[in-house]
Amino acid sequence: MNDFEDHYLARHTSTCSVCSKVFPTARLLNLHVAESHDSFFQAKVARGYPMYECLVEGCGMKFNTDRDRHRHLVDKHKFPMSFEFHKRRHPSKRQRQRQRLRARYSSDTGETPLDKENMDVEKNIDCLASAVSNLTTEDNTPAVVTFGRRHNRAFGFVPHSVDRKKS
Repeated sequence: MNDFEDHYLARHTSTCSVCSKVFPTARLLNLHVAESHDSFFQAKVARGYPMYECLVEGCGMKFNTDRDRHRHLVDKHKFPMSFEFHKRRHPSKRQRQRQRLRARYSSDTGETPLDKENMDVEKNIDCLASAVSNLTTEDNTPAVVTFGRRHNRAFGFVPHSVDRKKS
C-alpha cells in the first residue's frame, strides 16, 4: 500500500491538466503552466518583462528568455548543458504528417503545401472582399409598421430631428 501511495504522490499530484506532463514538484508544475499555457505570461514576455524564473527553489532570479535561464542554471547551479525544461518528447502525429508533406512537395515541385494553402486563402479573401464591396448600406426598413390594421393605428419611427421640424 505504501508503494502505491508513493507512486500516486510522485506521478499523479503534479500533472499538467492541459498537456498531461508530470513534474516532480508543484512549483515546477506551476512554472510550466505559466510558461506554456498562460497567455498573460506570453504577453508580459513580449513586452520585455523578466518572467522566466530560476528552477532552483530559493534562487528567485528572473530572466527575459528561456535561454538566459538555461545559461544561469548551467553556470550557477551546475545543471548539465543537455538539460531542457520544455523538452518535447516526440513530435505529434500532425507535425510528423506536415514534415512528410513538406519533404514530398519540396522534392517534387519546389513548392510547399503551405504556399498552396496561402494562395487558396488569398483567393478566398479576394472573393470575400468583392462580396463585401457589393453590399449596399441603404436602409430597406419601412418607415411605418402596421399590424393588420389600417394606417391610422400604425406605429412609426420618427427621428427627433424630423419631429422637431414639423412643430
